Amino acid sequence: MRKILPVLGAALISGVAIAQSSNSQSEVKVWSIDAMAKKATKNVASTKPSLLTPKANYFTEDFEGTTFPPTGWVVSSGTNSTITVPTVQAWHEEANGNPGNCASVLYDNSTDVHDEYLKTPVIDLSNVTSSSLRLTWEFNTSQFWHVTPNDNADITLEVSLDGGATFTDTIWQEDDATLLANSLLDINWETYVWTTAYTDISNLIGQNNVVFAWHYYGQDGARFNMDNVSIDDVNATDLRLIHMFNTDWSNDYEYSMIPLIETRPLAVSAAIINIGGTDLANVGFDYDISQGGSSVASGSATTTIVTQVVGQKDTIYEVSSYTPSAVGTFDMTLTATTTSGADDDASNNSGARTVSMTDTVWAVDNGTIEGSISAGSFADASTYQFEVGNLFLTGSRGGTMASSISFAMADSAQNVGEAVYGIIKEWDGVSWVEIARTDDYALTSADMGAVVTLSIVSPSENILLAPNTAYRVLAGCYGGSEDLDFAEGGEAVEGGVCINIWDGSAQGDFILSGARTAPIVRLNVADLATGIEENTADFTVGQNYPNPFKGSTTINYTLNSADEVMVEITDITGKVIAVMNEGVRAAGNHVVEINSNGLAAGTYYYSVITSNGKVTKAMTVAK
Repeated sequence: MRKILPVLGAALISGVAIAQSSNSQSEVKVWSIDAMAKKATKNVASTKPSLLTPKANYFTEDFEGTTFPPTGWVVSSGTNSTITVPTVQAWHEEANGNPGNCASVLYDNSTDVHDEYLKTPVIDLSNVTSSSLRLTWEFNTSQFWHVTPNDNADITLEVSLDGGATFTDTIWQEDDATLLANSLLDINWETYVWTTAYTDISNLIGQNNVVFAWHYYGQDGARFNMDNVSIDDVNATDLRLIHMFNTDWSNDYEYSMIPLIETRPLAVSAAIINIGGTDLANVGFDYDISQGGSSVASGSATTTIVTQVVGQKDTIYEVSSYTPSAVGTFDMTLTATTTSGADDDASNNSGARTVSMTDTVWAVDNGTIEGSISAGSFADASTYQFEVGNLFLTGSRGGTMASSISFAMADSAQNVGEAVYGIIKEWDGVSWVEIARTDDYALTSADMGAVVTLSIVSPSENILLAPNTAYRVLAGCYGGSEDLDFAEGGEAVEGGVCINIWDGSAQGDFILSGARTAPIVRLNVADLATGIEENTADFTVGQNYPNPFKGSTTINYTLNSADEVMVEITDITGKVIAVMNEGVRAAGNHVVEINSNGLAAGTYYYSVITSNGKVTKAMTVAK
């Protein structure tokens, strides 16, 4: 029996013939995907449902008509307007509404002043029988150029009681809180998310000559889109589920697929807003988690806000006690609740999400191409190198080995022949450091609207991920790639969408941490606890015994034919801490003894390497 003792900083033994498995860069289709990709309008996130189902409606406009402005509406410029391209800088129709068309004002250059009005027809509210009335509309705009410190333009809502002759009152104004309240966003670069705004106009009941005007004023303020204007009687008790999470967002990111090596307690969390006419007590939700139609966990959660006032939003985080232990799909349902009585409109209280536990795939998207993102969304694609992907946070267990990166391409013929690559960056507490990448791969026509999987080849074929660490998994292309389009997929999620872009000297490094359609960029992993086997037909390796162990443990391996053998010990970061050249060993059974002297308590990995491959398994040192 040979013994191997831990030697810190031991060098790899030369002269050992180790055959690596092929690092082929051919594309692999790993899941079914809709090839009919539709290119998203620049930086416009996926849509959200209307705010509420009213008890009574007195006015509505969705901008879906064949002419703009719609009948009775008026577009005009104020005295300070200096716009030079009125077809886009004045109010006009765009095809990126929520859904369909919308009214829009568009930035064209940074010097022109926008002083632009969009006015409703004259509205008669003298026949309103309700005691409460609300004006509602939906809008999106740049979360960067309209939020401090880059607040370059303002949007206000003004009212006239004389048919539009004079506008004397501003009854609503966009500000930082308004933009961020319902969108779940932090300050993000050029991220557009539909936000529902409303204002109480009960004081206008009885007026018969009312005109509302949306006023866009400022310079260099990006695009402003508006849709779904409505005047409604409101419900007294009315909660609306804005967004449902399948994560404890305060501690983790949101995934659609999680590999078993990274299993964690399933969470059901939600953002809920009080859109009724009265303050509500003890807002919360009931939830259920099921698999195959059978419930595996259920419960309820309550906000820390005792009384949720009209218009107030709260995000409630709830982690269930259920942790998946096998591959499968889990369905989560949630319904908003309050102790203030029955909801007058229960149609907008509930939500559902699905998360899958997988053998190897880690993903944020849902795999359906629903848009695209490219360097051209942010800069000149002919100059700038571009990377896009998602954030992944490892758990405390350790043993996750990254093996390849999968990403989807939009269906665009101009992408054929362009070079793409995959890359992993690790947060070291100060900055994002590259730890692994794939070879470059030239796209083919078969890759359009499909998935490409590239193996990690640098610094080695697999890379061990550290526990409790954040990683960016990215797909990239080089400057001059003709605005190459990476695919986005699934509804807007709370996850960290990562975008890196640079021209060789200046680099922008953005994390879009709010609700945005996730790019289809996935990490494929393996579990070292069950072993990573590479071409092992000619030898087998047993689990060390005892395990966990104090003092010493033994490892058995069996060779089918004589071969040169090396045994290697690494820690959970992948650092080699001990190595031994066993030399040429005869066919048959062999035993290696490992002593724990010098090893701290924790998880380590032992690898038996021959000319026919490598087998790695986990072992635990106990103190």
